[in-house]
Amino acid sequence: MKKYEVREVIVETKDGFEAFDEFQNSCNQDTTILKSSNTLEEAKEFYNAIETSCIKRKANGVEYYVHYGKCIEENEYDEDGEWIGGGNWIDYDIPDKEESDE
Repeated sequence: MKKYEVREVIVETKDGFEAFDEFQNSCNQDTTILKSSNTLEEAKEFYNAIETSCIKRKANGVEYYVHYGKCIEENEYDEDGEWIGGGNWIDYDIPDKEESDE
């Protein structure tokens, strides 16, 4: 069965830019499922209600940015709920820092 999963994507960068590139290059590309839907329309409705952000943080004297993003991922599962395939993103928003933050 096909599922459309709205997922949270969290990425850290040093300069606040190119968060999507950082996510693609990361060895740890884990995301968290926020909602699983049977239809793309239902997934898009939930997806559109979620805000994304990029927040500047500081730890041990080092400044960095945390990008809180989202995506809709299409996956196929068998009758036991085991993943068969998929993983294609239909839509995503992984925000870079705003110019006004500088």
